[in-house]
Amino acid sequence: MQTRQCPDCSAIHNNPTHTCGFGHLGEVFDRDTYLTPQWVLDPVYAFWGQIGLDPCSGEGSLVKAVKKFTKEDNGLTKPWDPYDKAFVNCPYSKPNLALWSEKCALEARLGGEILLLVPCYPSAAWFQNTVFS
Repeated sequence: MQTRQCPDCSAIHNNPTHTCGFGHLGEVFDRDTYLTPQWVLDPVYAFWGQIGLDPCSGEGSLVKAVKKFTKEDNGLTKPWDPYDKAFVNCPYSKPNLALWSEKCALEARLGGEILLLVPCYPSAAWFQNTVFS
């Protein structure tokens, strides 16, 4: 694990009580529980207004959504259709990227608007099968 410096407050995140949203509860980078920082969310709110669904929510999340699914709810198994705009910052470990990108592609085909935050891996099979298709 590595510590990260917050671009908003310049804090080095090794303090578990720091809650600016950069890293898990503002401390150590974790591929599956990384929280979306406010500086990423602000343009989303400016463009979309309200977020209907955060299917990958967790403790300390800064995402303001009408409905949130936690890990225990398992957003992969739930329908997203009542919520027209889903903001997805899914776990990045294998096989999560493939599973979540497939779910997002399905929900988009069903008419949902999806904003999926993922690393750019254009050579990965999941990326080619969902992002490029």
